[in-house]
Amino acid sequence: MAFHDPKLILTILAACAGGYAGVKLGIPAGALIGALIATMAVQLLGAKVKEVPYLISFIAQVFIGLIIGSGVTPKIFEDLARCWVPLVISMGGIVLIGVIFAFVIFRMGFLDFPTAFLGTSPGAMSAVVLLGVEYGANAAIVALFHFFRILVVLVSAPLILHLWAKWG
Repeated sequence: MAFHDPKLILTILAACAGGYAGVKLGIPAGALIGALIATMAVQLLGAKVKEVPYLISFIAQVFIGLIIGSGVTPKIFEDLARCWVPLVISMGGIVLIGVIFAFVIFRMGFLDFPTAFLGTSPGAMSAVVLLGVEYGANAAIVALFHFFRILVVLVSAPLILHLWAKWG
C-alpha cells in the first residue's frame, strides 16, 4: 500500500483528529483511545484501509519503546526491590489467568490462540496490539478486548476506591 492512497490518508487524519479529541476531552489514554475510535469509525463507514504500511508500525513501536524506556529511573528499581515478591506473584498470576481464559476462548472456537491470548493478557494496549500485529493476531480484536478492559477499570475503579476509603 502506498502512502498516497486516499483511504490511508483519510484514516491517518481521522486517527490524528480522534487522538486530539480524546486528549481534549480528558479521556485517560485519550490519544490512543480517541485514535482507535476514530479509525474504527472510518473503517466501519466504508473507507477500509487494507493494510497499514510497515513503516508506520515500525515508527509506532519505536516511539512506544521511547516512551516506556524514558520513564525508567533508578528510583523505579528501588521501589520494585522493596516489593519484588508480590510483583512476581502478581505477574505470574495475571499471566496464568490470561492463558487460562485464552485457552478456553480458543477451545470454544471463538478466536485463534494468539488473538485470545493477547486480548486477555495484561499490559499497555498499544504495546500488546503491536505485539499482536507481529505475531499474526487480529489486532482489532486485541485492541477491543483492551479497550473494554480499560472502560471497565475506569468505571469500576472510582467505585472500588470510594468503598475502600469508606470501609478500608
